[in-house]
Amino acid sequence: MTKPRFQLECLEGRLTPTVSFFLVPPEVPSGAYSIGSYDSDQPDAAQPTVAILGLAEGDTPVFLAESADSTSSLLLASSASGFEATLYTIDTSTAQAAVIGSSASISLLLADGSAVAFPVDQNFYSAGLDESGQLLIDVVNESFVTRFRVDPATGLAIDGDSETDGTQPDAILDPVTCELPPVDPFDQPEIIVDPVFVTELPTVSGIDGSETLVSLVTAGETTYGLAVNADADTATLYLLSTVDDVSTATAIAGVGSIALVLSDGSPVDFTANASDYSLQFNTESGAIEVSALSGLVQTQFRVDPSTGLAIDGDEEADGTQPDAVSVLATCELPPAEPFIDGSETLVSLVTAGETTYGLAVNADADTATLYLLSTVDDVSTATAIVGVGSIALVLSDGSPVDFTANSSDYVLELNTDSGAIVVSALSGLVQTQFRVDPSTGLAIDGDEEADGTQPDAV
Repeated sequence: MTKPRFQLECLEGRLTPTVSFFLVPPEVPSGAYSIGSYDSDQPDAAQPTVAILGLAEGDTPVFLAESADSTSSLLLASSASGFEATLYTIDTSTAQAAVIGSSASISLLLADGSAVAFPVDQNFYSAGLDESGQLLIDVVNESFVTRFRVDPATGLAIDGDSETDGTQPDAILDPVTCELPPVDPFDQPEIIVDPVFVTELPTVSGIDGSETLVSLVTAGETTYGLAVNADADTATLYLLSTVDDVSTATAIAGVGSIALVLSDGSPVDFTANASDYSLQFNTESGAIEVSALSGLVQTQFRVDPSTGLAIDGDEEADGTQPDAVSVLATCELPPAEPFIDGSETLVSLVTAGETTYGLAVNADADTATLYLLSTVDDVSTATAIVGVGSIALVLSDGSPVDFTANSSDYVLELNTDSGAIVVSALSGLVQTQFRVDPSTGLAIDGDEEADGTQPDAV
């Protein structure tokens, strides 16, 4: 009988090269903020930071946004009093800021006459340009979110209610918050999303019979495979090679050599479901970074490909510890009116500060909608940020990206640098990654040179 032969092929990346800018807080309280950059065409290259110049005394930068013509950037800074703000233009190459209008010209009043505060933490802000070119801003104020607009031409806030005294915001939102169950240890690191390549996993000779191959990762021309024994909660890193078109796997260390424990001594659970795993090769450290999902618990750990062993995330604790364990939030939302459109299914939530967004999909039409979730008088409501079904993606061949109605197929993360919501959507063995602008509710095109709105990676 002829043995089956498998040719492993890594799909090409589809990220459009772009340079993005973000705020870098000072290392000491009295230090200056800087502007950092990330070049997707050189993702591993260290980019210099440039100290921001030209801010009024006491002003603290809280977010950056690109101007409507994409030739410059806008910077909002909170004043020393904490109740005014200033809009600047800023040259991202020199970090020189220039006031639009006058300093501390942005101030807002609530209906009861109290002033809206502008906190100095950039994680409390979400901003972007609306269709008219006005700056749409959400700011978290203790138990509520204030939404308002600023005219980039004048640097002034736009009055949301001309019949009430003072400059009023457009809306006051009382967001839904999700209470996470306890987990030990708990950490929710920011995840920088790189292209994920999902291929049909072959039956490779050399994998131990007690294990299931769950994921592959390529470093240069070398391919590694992670296989798990779901009964024993162990894993093995294999080196995959192809000779005369025949693929074989060789365990780098002993079979089952990867076993992790939590701080309470209980083992980290490994499933045999390939969709629960994501592997990335860190070119700086040379380690393989593994994200493993079991139910609602996500474990992150590193493996040294030279030894095939897990790297201890906490050398002071007994056993080999993971780097992070987090619990994915789920919320049982009560029926509300208005709520999610009847044609859609709510599949995932993400929280930015105290603002909660929900993604709902229409699996029949392969479209999705980003909703803003809020609670008023104990009644939860979902408001579509833009029209229902406004998120629709196509591949380079013109075929639509498939959306399922299965909530376990989706992971949403907020990128605090860009302010975008990063979506990972699984359909079968194909994982699609794309970004959504929470200020507009629209998907961000991952390849502007191709027709339609493209994902960032498939």
